[in-house]
Amino acid sequence: MERCVVHDAERRVVALLPGSSQLRSVALGRVARFLPARQVLFKQLTIRGYDMAAITTDDTRRRAAVDFVREGLAKGTLTPVIDTTFPLDDIVDAYRHLEAGGQVGKIVVTVPH
Repeated sequence: MERCVVHDAERRVVALLPGSSQLRSVALGRVARFLPARQVLFKQLTIRGYDMAAITTDDTRRRAAVDFVREGLAKGTLTPVIDTTFPLDDIVDAYRHLEAGGQVGKIVVTVPH
């Protein structure tokens, strides 16, 4: 499962092999976006969207999701990708960086002890 912003979707669709399946949580933002329909149809891709409420409002599914993430982090099979780290004093810059939408990975704000 991967979260991607739609402005990156065209590049990702082009890179997929024919018949691929992708599960994505897509952040649309304020601007209307599109997927390259010809590439999706030509490659016979399966694209499945979902709403986080489908997982977070169902106790069983939420527990399974949390367990999956915890186990992956503990085993090292899931590792967060860090884009940029900001000190707490630069929180405004961190937010601007987030709103710009160009990051790949997490934006980390460090808090002094």
